[in-house]
Order: sequence, then C-alpha cells, then structure tokens
Amino acid sequence: MKVCILQPECSQSSVESQYSTQYFHLLPEDQVDRVLLKKATIYTQLKQLKKQSYDVFVNLCRGYRENDFASCSEVSAVLEDLNLPHTGSALVLYDSPKNAMKHIAYYGGVETPSFAVAETLIEVEAACRDLNFPLFIKPNAATDCFEIDARSYITTHAELVSKAANLLAHCDSVLIEEYVVGREFTVLVAANPDDPQLAIAYRSVEVVFSQDEPFQTEEFRKRSQSSCYVLCSDQELDSRLREASEQLFSQINQGGYACFDFRVDEAGEIFFLDVNYPCSIFNPEGKEAIADYVLKLNGISQSEFLKQIVAAGITRHQRRQKKYQVKKSSIATYGIFAVQTLEAGETIVSGEHQLQRVVTRSHAKSQWTVAKQKMFLRYTYPLSQGVFVLRDPNHPAEWLLQNHSCDPNTAYQGLDLVAIKPIVMGDELTVDFATFLDENGLEFECQCGSDHCRGWIRLEACCESVKSLEFSKL
Repeated sequence: MKVCILQPECSQSSVESQYSTQYFHLLPEDQVDRVLLKKATIYTQLKQLKKQSYDVFVNLCRGYRENDFASCSEVSAVLEDLNLPHTGSALVLYDSPKNAMKHIAYYGGVETPSFAVAETLIEVEAACRDLNFPLFIKPNAATDCFEIDARSYITTHAELVSKAANLLAHCDSVLIEEYVVGREFTVLVAANPDDPQLAIAYRSVEVVFSQDEPFQTEEFRKRSQSSCYVLCSDQELDSRLREASEQLFSQINQGGYACFDFRVDEAGEIFFLDVNYPCSIFNPEGKEAIADYVLKLNGISQSEFLKQIVAAGITRHQRRQKKYQVKKSSIATYGIFAVQTLEAGETIVSGEHQLQRVVTRSHAKSQWTVAKQKMFLRYTYPLSQGVFVLRDPNHPAEWLLQNHSCDPNTAYQGLDLVAIKPIVMGDELTVDFATFLDENGLEFECQCGSDHCRGWIRLEACCESVKSLEFSKL
C-alpha cells in the first residue's frame, strides 16, 4: 500500500512544531511518504499528489483556520473536493463551536453542565443570573485547551468579568458553564472499518490532578506525562463513559477519531465537557498527547491504531464512490449507467440518512412562476401528498438523471435506489416512474423500447397497479 502522511509546514509559523518526522516504522510493509503542506498552496500540492496514486492520505494537520499554518479543516476540505481517501472526520465537524457539541450531547441523551454563550460583557452579566457559581469559562471556538488557565475557574462576579473581558478581546464568544466538582475522564473513540454504525471506544482514562490544579489547562496538557493518566478502575463507570462516548460519536456521525472529555460528580453522574476532533496523536516520545497515553494504557500500539484509521478512511472512501456515471442515453438525452456489476437487492444510491431539498405543494403553487411549476411536476418526486423532493441547484453533479422504463432494473426502497435484478457494468439504470410519482406528475410517451412498454405513461391510470408490484422482483 502507498500511504501519504500530511503535516503542516511550520518553519515560518509562530507555533513550534510538535510533529514527528518518522512514521515509516508504523507501517513497515507499506510505502510511506511524508509531505509538508504550506497554507497558501494546500490545493496545488494535493492536486499534484493525487497524480501519484496514493491509496490513502493520513491527515495529521491540526490547528485552526486562524493559524498561520495549514489547518485540519482546510486540508480536509481539499481532500474532499479532490475525492481522495483520507483519515480523520468529515469536513462539517472541524471548527464546530463547543456549544454545538453540547447541543448534540443533550439530544443524544448525555448530560452537560448548565452553560451559556456570551459575545459581549452584557451577555456575560446575564449569564451570571442564570448560572450557579463556581463557573468555568473558556473560548467557545473549538480550540482544545487553548486559553484555559487557573483564572478559568470562577468563584466571583469580578473574576468572571475580568476573565471574560480578556477572552473577548480576541475571541468571538465565550462559553460559561457551571463547574462540576469531581473526577475527569477521557475516552478515545474511532470509526470501525468493518461497521460504520459501530464505533470502537477504548477503555476510559482518568486524568490525575493535584490539589493545586484540579482541572486541565493549556499548560497542564503541555507538560503532562504518563503519571498524569490512569485507566478507570471502576468497570461500571467505564462502561457508562464508553457508552456515552459511543452515543456522542454516533450522533456526530463524522467518522475519524476523537477524544471525549467528561466530568463525574460525587454522585457518579456523568457530564460531557468537550470533544477534541481530531485529537493530537502519533506524537514522538516525550511529547505525547493524551490520546497517545490512552493507546498505551489500552495496550494498543501506534502502529495498530494507524492501521485501523487507515482502513476506516479507505472503506469510507469506497462507500462514497458512485456506482454509476452519467452518459448519453437512447431513451432520453442523458441517463445513468452502472460502472460495476450490481447484485439484486444492492443499494445503488443511498437516500436514507441524507440531506434532502424539499418543498411543499402549497408553497410551489403560491410562490413559484408557471414555468417553474412545470419543472416542479417534471423533476420532483413526492414524499407524501404535500411534500416533494427537489434537485439541488447548488450540487448539479449529484442529480440523479435517471430514465423511465416499463421493465426497469432498479426501484426505490424508501429513499434508497436499489437494484431489483442483476446488472452488468455498462447497463443503463432505469426505474418505473409510476412506482413513486403520483397522479400530479406529467404524462409522457415512453421510449424505453422494452417488450413490456405501456406506451403513454398516464400516472393516474397506472399508478396503483404498478406500485403494488414495486418490489415483486426483489
């Protein structure tokens, strides 16, 4: 296998590089190349690297867009644009604010400390009225432990205003939450290469604090060592922490790997604090980050973990590849054609759990022009009597330019397009429009040329009888 390790070029940066320069020993059976990306030339460099046919790109760039070196989100965006297989999470998660992660936790059934977000000192004052001291304050942006110090722990109104003013001088907003007195734990979670629905959560690790420093700060992270972390000795608590982490990882649904931080109060209740996505890892001896210690304590080598995330990145990329291509069709101007052999029952296009652009019939009738309404009847399909799915004009490359056939080889199963018979590479993928359109769809003269062709397709007349046979061929 041919692997490309991506790291930022930091020689001109104000930030000291913490990156290892040697990864070859982690994948001894593979060709491993290390490339340093410059912030100004990320796209150009990756476009050239694409020509070298790497099997996977290991994105170890960290930092944030405001940094003066190539950040994780910037590199991930280009990797996605160029459709390259890579490690790490999906693009939408990078740089997500802390409060957004807490909202996800809440709706995922994981408790968080009561909190407020403030952009001004007036809003900070309002937070005082709704939250109970002691408090904890930090930047709301996804910045790991940056800007967290001893003054982040707040016991008085004056301390809150002072620290908030300091942060708001260079942060867009701050997150203020009720401080949870108790123990702190971290859980490392990674995508499962064999089952994207079942994440791998490693045994939780407790952060060992001193009496003078009862929470993680930026300085604590920098000087932490192996003695600062121990495996959770309580199996029941460990199980709950891992379950909460798996739930959060599933809710976020971005793949890759992440460290989830929790506080456990004296009553044993778990509170989600933050997620580090992606977490620093594969650091050299003496410069380990918390994820490196988690691996060590779990008896997992860096080599094993690297192989796991590489496999996950490759399989995710494979799942995303289209099983069809758009070509000229004898039925209509364009059609979609299989680029591989497809088995009966195989999902060709997954519409379930995907974003859909929808519109109601009432809105289209009242707000759209006559010309646009004609397009509505021709290029939408109904989800119900009054709600329809539209093609997204912002992503024309994703349009499913599929033609009708009275003897189709695909059908819709829910929102998924599924093969209903074996299909060989090069076959046009057709569907019977009468199986999913309603009586409002425009009638048309069929050009499928099959022995079973019904001629004029009048949806009101044929809809019910054809729909009853929708999956009879599966």
